[in-house]
Amino acid sequence: AIERELSTPYKRKIITIRVEDLENLSIKVSKYLSTIFGLKLPLIDLEEVTSIYDRGYKDLIHELLGEVKYLTIVKRDVSEKESEDHVALKILAIRYLEKLGVPLDNIRVTEQIGENIVADVYATTRDGKGIAVEVETLYGTGPVPLLKIVDTCRKYIEREITKQVNELWIIIPNWTTAIHLNKLLYIKNIIGKELKRKEINIRIFTPNIMDKTLTEISYLIQPQLQH
Repeated sequence: AIERELSTPYKRKIITIRVEDLENLSIKVSKYLSTIFGLKLPLIDLEEVTSIYDRGYKDLIHELLGEVKYLTIVKRDVSEKESEDHVALKILAIRYLEKLGVPLDNIRVTEQIGENIVADVYATTRDGKGIAVEVETLYGTGPVPLLKIVDTCRKYIEREITKQVNELWIIIPNWTTAIHLNKLLYIKNIIGKELKRKEINIRIFTPNIMDKTLTEISYLIQPQLQH
């Protein structure tokens, strides 16, 4: 008989980082988070900055969950396991689509659009373009959370799509974007090439806290983020 060792549970590692120039680091982190979250704050203590950005995100989630106009659209699709963030970001997607000129009557939530493919939001623009929206909070996805995004995209590559899909939108919370920005851009580039073979354009968004809208992560790349 072949004996196999049981794998041990994943344990997070605590890494000690020594910073000689804490003030300069604080300035860079503050600028970076300002771009990711869409909030303009004075350069203050690093711990206070992260707390304010976190509070800004949570306030936006709370506000979105109070949008009765949009909440009535998603209410019937909310399951007990669905997080508040997931519901709120679907509302933000619907509001953004409407801002772009898509009629609410052309927007569906939890829509079957292919073989075992259910989009969080599906919209048809006035000119007939189909947009599938997937919200990925990546909560509880294990040690390699970005694989969830790859798996979601691969559904659109490998399975039969029965409805018009010209664009695939992936919406991700700000902190996830801040931590994984470069990897997200890499995934967008690699997966984007495969999706283009099916004539689907992938776009990845994160919330803009100040404007209460969505920002495409491709526009977050600025000189201050590259140093």
